[in-house]
Amino acid sequence: MLNLSPSEAANLPPDKPINAAAYEKAIALNPALIEPRIYQANQFTDTGRVEQAVPLLRSVLRDSPNSAEAHWELEYAYRFGGMLKESAAEGEEARQYSPEVKINSSALNTYLYLWKYEKFLQSLPANDSVYILFYRGFSEYYMNNREQQPKTSIALLKGTLSSSCGRGQGPQLFNPE
Repeated sequence: MLNLSPSEAANLPPDKPINAAAYEKAIALNPALIEPRIYQANQFTDTGRVEQAVPLLRSVLRDSPNSAEAHWELEYAYRFGGMLKESAAEGEEARQYSPEVKINSSALNTYLYLWKYEKFLQSLPANDSVYILFYRGFSEYYMNNREQQPKTSIALLKGTLSSSCGRGQGPQLFNPE
């Protein structure tokens, strides 16, 4: 038996196995809480239960129509379920409510599935994290942008190597000594 308050259950990271029970308990204790419902819906989508995630997220949006995070998770559920036009619309709405929603951990990948690479690139944040560089290079490759794509790939490689090596040390592969 879990002894968590609703706010404690709502703040557990989504990758913890205890979360399914914690979300259920938090929702049972206070069905009006938005966060545990959003996190539970995300878990449903992650585990292939889109048919449970979508109605849950729609109920959240009935209660809190301006919740950028709920719109973002509905974008994810729709994409996972193959509803690409609806997915793109939800992602755009989420970013209208909060341009920074999930900006460093999620991209509007639906644009990739719709082959809208330029829109996808425009939706990415202006930073050079390895995550963003990968998606920039991926899009530039499929747009046949042969001038920019190698620059992005080199920056991605440098970022990946520097984050995987010790400070001031390069990988042995690139050390000529």
